[in-house]
Amino acid sequence: MPGHLHFLVQPARREDMARFDAYGPVLQLAMSEANRPPGAAAVEDICARLRAALGT
Repeated sequence: MPGHLHFLVQPARREDMARFDAYGPVLQLAMSEANRPPGAAAVEDICARLRAALGT
């Protein structure tokens, strides 16, 4: 049976990890609860890095 995956890309910097003293899913939850969505520049940066890493 065919399947698929969904990925949530949430840019997080070392500053975010230090601020929330967390990483991974715990950091994602903490940033969400703090209502700190990533800015457009952060999203564009991670997209460019992912495109380069994936060769697309």
